[in-house]
Amino acid sequence: MLIDNLKEFAEKRNIYLKSQEEIAKEAIDKIEDEYKYNTDEIKKNFDQLLYDCEQEAYRIYLENQEEYGKKVLSEFMNYLYDSNKNITREGLVNLFGDHFNVLDKFYLSMSQSRKARAGKTFEKIHNSLFKKLSYPFTEQAVINGKPDFVMPSVEYYRVNPLNCIVFTAKRTLRERWRQIVTEGARGIGFYLATIDKKVSKNQLREMTGHRIFLVVPKNIKDQYYSEYTLSDHLWTYLQNYAEKHRRRGNGFGYGLIDPEKDKYTRTLSARYHKDGSEILIKQNNKNPRRLSPRECARLMGFPDTFKITVSDTQAYRQFGNSVVVPLIEALAEKTVPYLNNKGDISNGCDVKRTEKQKYVTHKVKEYSA
Repeated sequence: MLIDNLKEFAEKRNIYLKSQEEIAKEAIDKIEDEYKYNTDEIKKNFDQLLYDCEQEAYRIYLENQEEYGKKVLSEFMNYLYDSNKNITREGLVNLFGDHFNVLDKFYLSMSQSRKARAGKTFEKIHNSLFKKLSYPFTEQAVINGKPDFVMPSVEYYRVNPLNCIVFTAKRTLRERWRQIVTEGARGIGFYLATIDKKVSKNQLREMTGHRIFLVVPKNIKDQYYSEYTLSDHLWTYLQNYAEKHRRRGNGFGYGLIDPEKDKYTRTLSARYHKDGSEILIKQNNKNPRRLSPRECARLMGFPDTFKITVSDTQAYRQFGNSVVVPLIEALAEKTVPYLNNKGDISNGCDVKRTEKQKYVTHKVKEYSA
């Protein structure tokens, strides 16, 4: 007698995979027992705790999946043998082969469900940790979509969406983040937790445009999301280049800034996009990084409301060619009263006061725009 569905066959014999809730609880209990964190320590080390719990949960799942597969296969083989007592070895092999499609479907289903189950466990870990911290939330609330968590509650969200946190957890993203674009559209944005290490710069920009804010553990952020960190090759080149010119008595090299100590930087130039060597930011236990375009804008006095609509390369060139806006404003403010009160001489040439005033006023407006 052929079996049509191996999963149903296993369930009739009480053979099951552990649920996501069981795996999440087992992982959290193990990590908690290892760290023995109190509530404040859980808050302080939340990202590392989350990462460790997720890794442990995935290990538990793979271990359980292997055990489950062995039990199902063993029970299946015993069933074939018991159902055909007088079957020969060759006959048993042939009967096993007749179930190829059933076996293939069963193991393919296990493989395909692995990531989905791992993703669901990732959500359950967040759920458990939030509860341990006594954070109020509504699970799987139906608003504009169905996010994993609405904090403090869906009822409060419907009255004061701007004071709420809409939060979802996805172990990996790919293009699936687009599914949640409308979830939380009435709030200030949407928080998306992940441990995906392969999110591109373009995806990050798209998410920002949709008010989706990515939340990742610090160790992953530092290693995979620091797009401005210098490669080993470039950092070695800059050090060798600086040392070569130091031996020659030249001043060429790079500018390394310690954000904890230094108050000033070298001058930003239009060539900054090439290697960022004028202003490099020191980082602990890793290569230095260049400034981001937004940091360049701030360095040159542009407000955070200033929109950067060009590529990083063009932004570096434009900010490197820019004047320091607040400085020019201050100089202009000091210059206008002088021209109003003092005279009409500039660089040895007579200039009518009204024409000079118009020129300076125009420049003030230009730099302030």
